[in-house]
Amino acid sequence: DTSTVSRETMESKQQGVARYRLAKEEYTQVLNSQDAKGGSIAEHKDIQMIPGVDFSQEKAVLRELEQDMEADDEFEKLKNTQTEVEPVIAPTKFAKNFVQGFKIVSMNMKDMETGKELWKAKNWTAEDMFHNEIKEEIPKEVLKCKAISREITFHSEEQLDGFRLQQRVYFMGTCIEEWFFAFGFVMPNSTNSWQQTIDAAAPEEMLSAEALSGNVVFETSFYDGDEFMCKNSVRIYYV
Repeated sequence: DTSTVSRETMESKQQGVARYRLAKEEYTQVLNSQDAKGGSIAEHKDIQMIPGVDFSQEKAVLRELEQDMEADDEFEKLKNTQTEVEPVIAPTKFAKNFVQGFKIVSMNMKDMETGKELWKAKNWTAEDMFHNEIKEEIPKEVLKCKAISREITFHSEEQLDGFRLQQRVYFMGTCIEEWFFAFGFVMPNSTNSWQQTIDAAAPEEMLSAEALSGNVVFETSFYDGDEFMCKNSVRIYYV
């Protein structure tokens, strides 16, 4: 599966939500109108032939847009607050089972333009990821790339219907960036490869490797659909 980071503006998301709400209202009006026989269209035997009767797709898109807007609202608040980033495991049986059966077999980062591998890690276990802060040294060359290809090979004992990640970048306790990655269905007891593309900030917005090193923490939250399972933190040192 391939995920590309793409941040829409709040205005465009609001327009999208408004558009689908309007569509839903229009479809509801159709369903509630009366046909020539005096019965509700919702009761008509040919209901499946009526355009717009099944608006499950609109509901799904509406839900996704609203979730993104909520995340953006939280991101805006985090930009103005100091946050202590630390690993967390949700107090549910499913979350605990997920953590016990999940590990990152390998992860690497490559320059999207050249394909050159710049960094690689192996065998991150649950103990590594969800109980302690991870510390990683990454070549400062990464900061010069226009885009990074990140490939994660992970193993999961649990079945996941909508596996996704929410990743936030903190600089000295302040959230400065947020990314979303969606994988989807994960078979139980399976090993999967997941490639993601991360676009770099504009050069004028980048801090130096010296300023960032040791002061940047990546917080990654793990979800199955809407259900939060756990999050980890990785402190980066640029060398």
